[in-house]
Amino acid sequence: MWVMKVLCLASSLLFLLWRLAIECREQQQRYASARPLGRSIPDEEFVAASGARNANTALRIRQIIAQHLDIPENQIHPDDRFRVELGA
Repeated sequence: MWVMKVLCLASSLLFLLWRLAIECREQQQRYASARPLGRSIPDEEFVAASGARNANTALRIRQIIAQHLDIPENQIHPDDRFRVELGA
């Protein structure tokens, strides 16, 4: 009797994990397709658009984000939203 309950619980858990994996993959595909490709911005424009007081700090933060998300630095924009446009 308890074996049936354990098997039922395990199969339900596996189904939920499988469904979660599918949902995550679909969400990543939606976000990846939402970002226009080839949009680049030079350092000077990035600093000007960011409104940062210190250009070195703004560029360093841009570099860290680019390394973390594995995106070229010139593809990071001050107005980007992490989850939607950068796929974080």
